[in-house]
Order: sequence, then C-alpha cells, then structure tokens
Amino acid sequence: MKLFMLFLYVGILSLPLLAQRVIVTKTANKHNLKPIHAKLQTLHIKMYVKKYKNYYFIYTKEYQTKDRAEINLRKVQTLFPSAKLERKKKIEKKEEEIALTSQKERKWIVGVGIGSSSIKGDIDQKISFNDSGTTYSLKVGYFLKKYLLSTLSYSSSSVKQTTISNFYFSENYYHNIAQNSNIYIGALLGYSSLIITSEHSTPSGSAMYGMQIGVSYDMFGYIPLSLSYQGIFLNHTISFTSTTQTRDINTNFQNVVELGIAYKF
Repeated sequence: MKLFMLFLYVGILSLPLLAQRVIVTKTANKHNLKPIHAKLQTLHIKMYVKKYKNYYFIYTKEYQTKDRAEINLRKVQTLFPSAKLERKKKIEKKEEEIALTSQKERKWIVGVGIGSSSIKGDIDQKISFNDSGTTYSLKVGYFLKKYLLSTLSYSSSSVKQTTISNFYFSENYYHNIAQNSNIYIGALLGYSSLIITSEHSTPSGSAMYGMQIGVSYDMFGYIPLSLSYQGIFLNHTISFTSTTQTRDINTNFQNVVELGIAYKF
C-alpha cells in the first residue's frame, strides 16, 4: 500500500497541472520580439508569446519538474533579470512558438558617423606633432552570423591643413550584454590617402590597418546607435621641396572616436 501511494504521489507531481514555465519579459513593441528571440536562442531556449491588451508576454515552454524549471529560470535571468516562474496547466492554443526563422532577417546594414580624429607623426624625424580635427564616415555591411559583421567603410578626416581619406574592410565580433545592447571588437584593413593643402606637396598613399572597439544599442531592433574607437596604423610621408631645402612630414597613427547611426534591412 505504501509503495502504491508513493507511485501515486510521484504521478500526481508529474501531471501537467503542476507544469511550470518561465515568464521571460513583456514588451509593447512588436519589433522587440526578434531581438528577444535571438537572445533566447543563444541559451537554446524556445520562445512562446501571447498578446494581451497592448503587451506581448514572452514565455518559455512548460517544464514538468520544478528543478528543470528553476535551472532554465537561472539561465534566462542572465539576460532577463526580471524573469520568474509561472505555474499553469498547458500552453493555450493562442500561444504559438515564434517561428522567426521564416521571417525576413535583417542582415544588411548601412550607416553614417561623425566624430573626432587625431593624427600623430613627425617632421624630419625630429619634431613630433599630434593634431586634432573632425571625421565623417559611411559604411555598408552584412551579418554573416548574428554575432559577426563584415563591413566596407569610407572615412574622411580634416585635421588643420591635412585631409586623410580611408577606404577599408572590417570584421567585427558582437557580444550581447543586455536587451538590444552589444559590445563589439573588430579588425581593419585597407588603403589610406593623405593630402596637405600646399602647392609644394604631393599626395601620399599608404596601406592602413588597425582595430576598433565599441558599444551599440538597437532602437526598435533595427536602428543601431553606436559609440566607437579606432586605432589606425599608417605610413604616410609627404615631402616639401623648396629652393633651399626638402622637409619630410611623416604621419604614422590616427585615433578616431565616433558616434554612429545605422539601419538594418
């Protein structure tokens, strides 16, 4: 009899009546569903949604044991700290697993930026200089993966009488730190030209390479705002020749701090 009661007790505990699931979060903006779905995918957790009045409520699937539900709750709370458990009989018919893979993914990105630039170098390897100015940029990119972005960019920086134009390729790795927020790091490689406004100078061309780090926030899931830093190595030399002497101006490093806005499509 005791053995029978034990099996009966275990059976009751396993009924769907006691199934639990995680309430992940809620949002009033439908555009937020896709980035939420992407985050849950990184945890290998399926996403369910139910609309009630003006909000979308996001859930996980139901778990038949409390231990399993709590394990997944802790996983979800790493990205959604306000997540909690909910006990319910079963998922209603109106709630469906979000099949966002069938929707068009926004893999392309175009953007512009504006910021501050400084260049470092020397004159005749004797006198060092570090001058600052303004920079503008354009970029187009493609997400090879949700976390890997390849871009082609053009930037133009005006520093005193010097103009530096850079055309380069970059590969960037994104890491999600909060809802719609990412940090990223990337490598740069391309070509640079430098012009000094003077009738006695000729333009300089140079290979360029460097790195960039930044943070970004996706408004509505498809309009990224970013703040970034670039450190760029150059090898420009411009010679000034007069009737009495020749002077070499060498430019070897560029710092860029930039605010950007982009659009994913």
